[in-house]
Amino acid sequence: MNNENRYRVGIWGEQGSGKSIFAATFPDPKLIIDTEDTAKEVKFLFPNKDISIVSFNEIDMKGKNGEKLEVMKYEKILDTIDKLEADCKFKTIIWDSSTDIWAWCQSYSKLTDFNLKPSDRLKYQFDWGKINSHYRLMLARFRNLNVNLILTGKSGLVYDKLGN
Repeated sequence: MNNENRYRVGIWGEQGSGKSIFAATFPDPKLIIDTEDTAKEVKFLFPNKDISIVSFNEIDMKGKNGEKLEVMKYEKILDTIDKLEADCKFKTIIWDSSTDIWAWCQSYSKLTDFNLKPSDRLKYQFDWGKINSHYRLMLARFRNLNVNLILTGKSGLVYDKLGN
């Protein structure tokens, strides 16, 4: 597959709207980077598809709170990229969900770049540009692989009815 024949697709929708199932229709072999623990179900629905899964729900959570666990997941995805850059046998890679990966970048940056404690979060504004640079670099590394890249994203309430 040459660079001109690759798909770059973003799928945005509510949970259960079929984003992952649609993504599974892209060319095999495919890798699902599964942040939501839904890839096993997708693989079950497509028994004749060549689907591999990298799951982030099996990371040992002993002694880790939410953000420290998200940092571990961020580091695992970087390790996954390293392995794919060395040897990528896939035609399609699916980030399911890129919304979670963005949250992991936030936690990584808060804890490693800014060293913010949870009690300090409301006192300080942190640099969204720095967090975005982690995310963009990760995305660029995936884009540089000679694969179709499918990103799913969860829709959700950003502001309440009062604008908060």
